[in-house]
Amino acid sequence: MPIKTKLRILVVSRMYPHPDMPCNGPFVHEQVKALRQKGMDVRVISGRAFPLFLKRPWGVKRRWRHFRHAWDHLDWTEYDGVPVVYVPYHVGWTARLLGLDDPYRDAVFHAGCWARGTFDFDLIHAHTAYPDGFAALFLATTFSRPFVITEHTGPFSILTRRRDLRYKTISALCRAERIWCVSDSLTREVAAYLPADVRCRVQTLYNGVDTERFRPPVDWRPNPDAPRLAFVGLFEPVKNLPVLIDAFARLRRRLPKATLSLVGEGPLYPSIQKQITRLRLDSAVRLLGRLDREQTARFLREECDVLVLPSRSETFGVVLIEALASGKPVVASRCGGPESIVTDPRLGTLCQPNDVRALYHCLLQTIARLPEFDRDAIRNYAVEKFDYDVLASSLIEQYQVIARPTAFPANLRAA
Repeated sequence: MPIKTKLRILVVSRMYPHPDMPCNGPFVHEQVKALRQKGMDVRVISGRAFPLFLKRPWGVKRRWRHFRHAWDHLDWTEYDGVPVVYVPYHVGWTARLLGLDDPYRDAVFHAGCWARGTFDFDLIHAHTAYPDGFAALFLATTFSRPFVITEHTGPFSILTRRRDLRYKTISALCRAERIWCVSDSLTREVAAYLPADVRCRVQTLYNGVDTERFRPPVDWRPNPDAPRLAFVGLFEPVKNLPVLIDAFARLRRRLPKATLSLVGEGPLYPSIQKQITRLRLDSAVRLLGRLDREQTARFLREECDVLVLPSRSETFGVVLIEALASGKPVVASRCGGPESIVTDPRLGTLCQPNDVRALYHCLLQTIARLPEFDRDAIRNYAVEKFDYDVLASSLIEQYQVIARPTAFPANLRAA
């Protein structure tokens, strides 16, 4: 079968934005948009968890009707120019009561069978080995289509800690034509779990950045005596925000005009507020809540001198390349993904994770060098290495090679 110039790609991703959750997986959505702008017909199946709460039994019947209505009226909807079908799947006690082995897999499979009626896809691209890759595996084998996986999960051990989860994860990876990991450290981690004959399919393919949206300010004159530090992300334990607050408290004793802005929300929001008050930093720290993509881009462009990411673990760190595309230096912990991004001191500084003193000294060092950072050089690095146009071109080249009839050996088993 000749290779097609315009491929039809079906993306399977639970991490995909929805009108109710616009900040869910924007990097997947922006990758899909970049592919469509290059002429690929790319559409998305995205599962949405559908719980029925026993604590509110009077609402179970109504919620069940909504679930059935969603399936009875399954259709493509447009999200920011991308055709998406959002499929509900049961979670919790409902799935157990109905005896469902893997509700997500079943939901995606039935939606994929439905989608074939109007969209005869050539290739399936799943984002994460589980649950998306495991679901894509069943579609791929049923319709004899190749499928690929982009792995974002970190630490990857999350997907291998239980025997059943490990089986599903490794099964999907072993059957994928390509396994793209979003950082070099994740590539090594994933490969270590796979048989030797599968490791050759594991490659690094970085996440991308919208360099039109994230761009430098017209004029940037940072003041080392009054630096504007910023954090953008979820307020959850892995992001290590308490360490950043403690390091900033030390920094304020040295630089009393320094400020810190925190963008995001999450379960640690109340405790972070209390920590800020306890350290008497209310006048120096701004809690800005969640911002949309345009607001985040404007914030990094106009209200930030240094982006700080103190995480314990990052598979990549998209916000780092968004800051770099905005012409701003970064400070991040050596926790996996950042080492693939901050490869030169002209881009910023890396420090040991979970170490207040180390983060404090890295902040001091970076702030002292603020007048030396070249906004345009930082921006050019991000454009050349992480621009979505570059990422989409690389993906399309590999899609063209992979998009051929694929017969999976019946005896191929997961390790």
